[in-house]
Amino acid sequence: MLKINHDHKYLLHNIDKDRPANYDYIRYILRFVKHDLQLKKLHPHMFRHTTATTLVEAGADIASVMHILGHRNIKTTERYLHVSTKHVKKTYQDRINKLDQLWSRSFIEAE
Repeated sequence: MLKINHDHKYLLHNIDKDRPANYDYIRYILRFVKHDLQLKKLHPHMFRHTTATTLVEAGADIASVMHILGHRNIKTTERYLHVSTKHVKKTYQDRINKLDQLWSRSFIEAE
């Protein structure tokens, strides 16, 4: 079974803990998961999209994500991002709050 184990040098490893899980092994395991959960799509490459999105939503800048994913062009990285509506709303509200604070301060200082 595919496992995440912090005691080994690989994030994902085969049953033989001294070898990393390769693409075919992960795809093999995901076929069972997809079937059991009755999902339409599930493939290893989706982890890259999830990782990119999660990193950006956690505050990582896109240039860093580009390097983590091994991309040479930021446009490629942008295609991997699927930012949630919830995140967009929160970011928007945070910026509005920041603008409100700046406006309030500028009016107080002007008086």
